Amino acid sequence: MKKMLELLVERLPDWPEKAQEEALRRLAEIERAQVPPYRLTSAERTAVDEALAEVEAGDFVGDAEIRALFDRYTS
Repeated sequence: MKKMLELLVERLPDWPEKAQEEALRRLAEIERAQVPPYRLTSAERTAVDEALAEVEAGDFVGDAEIRALFDRYTS
């Protein structure tokens, strides 16, 4: 079964765009039904809550800080 699925997926780019969109929708529906939702750990929940509080307070990083971080990791 796995090999048949792999062969079918390889042919998907050759399908018409509408058929690809339909396949994507249906596969996403199947996955949602089969895969349980991810459960955050308490540490992850705390991090999300802190980030949301920063957003609500308007506490964003400035353009210069983003540029410096980008330059640091791309140069």
